[in-house]
Amino acid sequence: MWRTERMRVVRWTLAGQFGMVLGVLIMGWFYGPLSAKSACIGGLICFIPTCWFALRAFRHKGARSANEIVRSIYAGASGKMVLTIVLFGFTFAYVKPINAVAVFAGFAGVSVMNWLVPLVVAQRDDKRKRTEN
Repeated sequence: MWRTERMRVVRWTLAGQFGMVLGVLIMGWFYGPLSAKSACIGGLICFIPTCWFALRAFRHKGARSANEIVRSIYAGASGKMVLTIVLFGFTFAYVKPINAVAVFAGFAGVSVMNWLVPLVVAQRDDKRKRTEN
């Protein structure tokens, strides 16, 4: 399933998000260990639900399974939203001490990869197509 060409953007997005989790962890160290831990937790709050969505939404392929694809995407999106809320709730209820600003900064930093990676992949594909022709 994950080796097909159409899953390339999904793989790159997940890899980019994981790389950004490490990036916000490293950037957090400039503000201290608490900020680093908090930023990493925020990044993971974005990364884990995205993995859930990818696993749920992209299980089916082909025209015959169009209904299953739509159901999987809705189930994945719903699960992603619920999982994000639960992880934020768990973090602020049970992780003490926590730097809330760093949590949200880590979440936002990793979320940016959802938009950035597909743009970069599309530009790379366009450039490759132009050089092939």
